[in-house]
Amino acid sequence: MNNPLDQFSAVRLTSAEERALSVLIKKGNEKALADLVMANMREALIYTERVSYGRIDFQTRISLCYQEMCMSGKRFIPGGLRFFAFAKAGLRGRMKTYWSSLNTVRNATEMMPLDDEKTVASLRAHGRV
Repeated sequence: MNNPLDQFSAVRLTSAEERALSVLIKKGNEKALADLVMANMREALIYTERVSYGRIDFQTRISLCYQEMCMSGKRFIPGGLRFFAFAKAGLRGRMKTYWSSLNTVRNATEMMPLDDEKTVASLRAHGRV
């Protein structure tokens, strides 16, 4: 079976390339933003696999990484840090927020069966049915 990461380039951008893309991004160039994000996508997916302890599926991580790196790309100011180092904190936060939202739904303290007469009566009383 093929490694799903093979669809993303392993070639990293140089600092000068990141700087040039950043200038274009500041001018509103969406293609430059996509180029910067996709050049770092493989590394982001590897990183978020470790951060999420493998609990978030690959397709969801692709989506979350793309969203977060697009947001980071617009704020990125080249100089001291490389783009991926800049985006790491946002990626960690995005994975934690996503996992927390799943955990909140899964660990609901009270489950109410919808076929229970008391539940249906309560929902009707509050105008929810």
